[in-house]
Amino acid sequence: MVNFHSIIFSLGSWIWRKLLKLRDEVYGFLRIDIRDGQTCNFWFNNWTEKGRLIDITGATGTTYLGVLRHARVCDAVNLEGWTIRGQRCRWFQELYRNIFAITPPKPENCADIVKRDKVAWSRVVWLPQGVPRYAFITWLAIRNRLSTWDRMRQCGIVQGCVFCGERDETRHHLYFACPYSYTGWEVLARRLVGNGINPDW
Repeated sequence: MVNFHSIIFSLGSWIWRKLLKLRDEVYGFLRIDIRDGQTCNFWFNNWTEKGRLIDITGATGTTYLGVLRHARVCDAVNLEGWTIRGQRCRWFQELYRNIFAITPPKPENCADIVKRDKVAWSRVVWLPQGVPRYAFITWLAIRNRLSTWDRMRQCGIVQGCVFCGERDETRHHLYFACPYSYTGWEVLARRLVGNGINPDW
């Protein structure tokens, strides 16, 4: 049988391979609100607000709780409620109580919902016609993650503004307070929005 991941690694780009390696870290940022439990994996998705259960219990947790390794959340319930074991295991009693405090999923409920933080600027940055590299730079600027002097000095690197020589280079300075970059921004912005531009980040 052909391994999908081996094909991606052999044909995919460098950045795509890097993203695949980070998938385990990404799981921590995804929270699933279970409804019918059909798409949520019991062990590998974060649905209890405690993180992935496999990280808490290890491989032995599947034996102690009596839930198969690749089971969905709906596989751990029946008509009467949760069907997991663990109330007699001294290592997993707290986890057992946490799970039983959650309302069991039901088949008649709607599909599971992946929760993520909503931000007002997402459609401005990640638009379908956008150039990925420009969108990424814009995302870094909005999150204040650009390699400006105020961030680089934490690493011991002294770096001033390459445009005007200002020592205290920040995100705001780079885009609006720097006389050189603001002149270019002003020319472009006036063509787009007229005279009502605001130099405040």
